[in-house]
Amino acid sequence: MPGILALADRERLRRLFTEAGFADPDVEEVPFDLRFAGMDDYWGFLTGVAGAIAMVLNRLSEDDQERVRDELAAQLGQVGESHPFELPAKSLVVSAA
Repeated sequence: MPGILALADRERLRRLFTEAGFADPDVEEVPFDLRFAGMDDYWGFLTGVAGAIAMVLNRLSEDDQERVRDELAAQLGQVGESHPFELPAKSLVVSAA
């Protein structure tokens, strides 16, 4: 069974679309930024919206969740809880006929 990042593989995406009957699928990388009002906003995204990441985080004890949250805040360089920030992201978009 494919892992949580299986659709992040360009060749796998291309193969899936080809096997589904689409001719010559094109996979394009589209960059964008995720904007967060602060660490609370980012943590809410990770624990409520971010699919597989949310499932893993929500299985942790409250103490472990707090340690992960503190480590993320330290790595993001956040001085306080309410400083806005952006994180670069990308999406793979497939077009085919």
